[in-house]
Amino acid sequence: MSTENSIQLPDVWLTDTSIFIFQAYFGWPDRFYDDEGNSVNAVVGFFQTIIKWLEYQQPNYWVCAFDHSLFSGYRHQIDPSYKANRALPDTALAYQLQSCELLTQLLGIRTLYSDKYEADDLLYSAQAKWFQDRPVTVMTADKDLAQMLRFEDIWWNSKKPEVLTYSQMINYWGTECHRISELLALTGDVSDNISGVPGIGNKTAAKLLQSFSSLDELLENLDDLKKTGIRNLRAITSNLSHLKSLVENNLLLTRLADNAPIGRQPGKWSFERIKLKQVWDFCDQYNIPKRMQNDLKALIE
Repeated sequence: MSTENSIQLPDVWLTDTSIFIFQAYFGWPDRFYDDEGNSVNAVVGFFQTIIKWLEYQQPNYWVCAFDHSLFSGYRHQIDPSYKANRALPDTALAYQLQSCELLTQLLGIRTLYSDKYEADDLLYSAQAKWFQDRPVTVMTADKDLAQMLRFEDIWWNSKKPEVLTYSQMINYWGTECHRISELLALTGDVSDNISGVPGIGNKTAAKLLQSFSSLDELLENLDDLKKTGIRNLRAITSNLSHLKSLVENNLLLTRLADNAPIGRQPGKWSFERIKLKQVWDFCDQYNIPKRMQNDLKALIE
């Protein structure tokens, strides 16, 4: 594990924005209000987060993705119970999410959203379509997004702060990054309401995957599980045999999509792309603290 001060981030930033907005919403005191009296603590907190990012380093390309697909995305067509343990944002949070989305647009950041694809899919599609030959920084607190990582990519959670390389993520998960979706198909994912195979946790799943080139090969060769050296072999073999269709369905849920329609590749990001007048109007409307506005002005100048 590395700290921010010990590593240079790739200059393509792919940002999972919602998680940082939620952190601000639940972490910042509810004492910030816009001109109409709406609570905007998440907007102020997210504004501050952006300032901190830019004080640390500036990207050459910047994409922010937002989630619009809760209960409407393609995964819900596959499994209606997917993320059924979550609730839609209430009116107050929805207003702040929309306001943060507007902020990224005014800052000249390519802003992606979809009613069909999740933010993770949009970022993965941006990487696949626009930055296949460039290292990227995946900005998130969600380690599931490590399945995006290639050898020179970096996973960055600025809030801890925590920076993980490709090899460090492999050590964390126990399997190659592109196979994390297969691991989660076996173990399930409580946060997304995905049921796994009883008896299979992260370590067992990683050990199983090490012995087979793909999840399909594993499921088609259950008689060969004895070579993996896992404990409770008989029970796990039986569970996999009976739950094969569950695992195959899970993989459709855990694997990121790289084919989301995201339009044309954005140009390079710079401070010149910021719509300054509209940003300052935004700051006035949302009563962004003057010290934060001054921090942004200092960066621009």
